[in-house]
Formats: sequence, structure tokens, C-alpha cells
Amino acid sequence: IVLGILSMINFIGERHNKSKDMTSSQVHSLSEQTVNILKGLEKEIKIIVFNKSNDPEKGRIDEFINKYAYTSQKIKYEYTDPDKNPGKAKSYNLESDGYGTIIVEVEGKSEKITTGLTEEALTNALIRVVKESRKNIYMLQGHGEKDPEKSDKDGFSSAKKALEGQSYIVKTVNLAVENKFPEDCSIIIIAGPQSNLFPQELEMIDKYLNNGGRAFFLLDPAPAPAMTGFFRKWGVKIGEDMV
Repeated sequence: IVLGILSMINFIGERHNKSKDMTSSQVHSLSEQTVNILKGLEKEIKIIVFNKSNDPEKGRIDEFINKYAYTSQKIKYEYTDPDKNPGKAKSYNLESDGYGTIIVEVEGKSEKITTGLTEEALTNALIRVVKESRKNIYMLQGHGEKDPEKSDKDGFSSAKKALEGQSYIVKTVNLAVENKFPEDCSIIIIAGPQSNLFPQELEMIDKYLNNGGRAFFLLDPAPAPAMTGFFRKWGVKIGEDMV
């Protein structure tokens, strides 16, 4: 009877594997964003790690990716030694020996990770591989806004890289020069303008928003009076408070 009970517990445990992070800071848990993405998966995702079978990091890698597999049954994980399976490594066009390369694949579409295994890298690869199309983000220029091409203290190159990592296309637009709003814009970002936007620019942005568009405003302290008036129309009061 005891053996029968233990066998049944083991049988159930194998099919309903649950784990709980008991640390106060949840250091062993996936982020809420990753969990939401995993729970929303509709297609089977294959994660293949190419590395030496006797690599000392194998245990850590297995534990990390199994957290994804525990969260979603759509995740299928495979650890492959490229020396023992060179044909498979070649099929993914791996450079040299391919050690440390991670492939995220769905229905023939794949993303390659060569920068190391982190949650950010793996989750971004998941996002890119399941997205049907890439959306365009435009950053307004012409008024001293943050430049997505610069990496200095006033640059937004890190933000651009992070957005591109999630399969967005980041572009710039000067509405005063173009004199028209880009038709393929999914969201426009106005990041820290140092001077007033021209009335025709505000009119174009206002029309875009009224037609269901999206905008993300980042304002420095003491915003320009024209911007304050623009927000007032939308029921938003911009104060001069400092925290």
C-alpha cells in the first residue's frame, strides 16, 4: 500500500511539476513581462542550446530555461553538443564551433542569441520570433530632443537598442521639414524638446492622436508654454513640481 501511494505521488508530481520561489526578492523567478508573454504563446517554441555536453554551466542553463518550460507547455528545450551533432549545427549556419549559441525557433522562423543567456536576451528573442510584423516607432527631432543615434548623456541609443531588441523599428522624423505625418507610425516619441514645437506640428500630432494614434511624451522640468497648452486640451495639467 505504501509503495502504491508513493508511486501515485511520483506519477502526479511528474505531470504537475510546480515550484515556488521562497526568496524575499524573487531572485529565482521570471519577470512579470516574461510570464505574460509565455502564457500568451499559441505556437510551440523550440529553444536549442549548442554547447559542450560536459560544460560546467550546463546545470545552470538547464535550470534557467526549464523555468520557461515550467511556465508554458509551449516551450520545448533541447541541449545539443555541436561536436557530436555537427549536421544540426550546420543547419543553423553556426559560426566556427557554435559553442554558446542559442536558437529560438517557431515554424521554421528562428532567432539566434550569441551574447550570453539572460532573461532579457531570451525573452526578447521570443518576442521577435512570434511577432508577425515589425512596428515602426518614430522619435521627433528638430527641437533639441534626445537623439536615438547618440550614446552621450543626452543620447537615447540604449533606448533604441532595447526597442530594436523587441523587434521594433526605430526611426526619426522632423515634422517641420517633412510637413506630413508618417503613415506607418505605430507610436511617436517626443523626448525632451528644448524649444516649442511649431503650431503645424502640434496640429499634426493632435490629428494623429484623434485618429487613434499613440504618443509618448518625455518632458524636462518647466516645459515650454506651447506644450502646456497642448496637454491642457487633453485634460492634463503640466505643473512645475520637482521631486
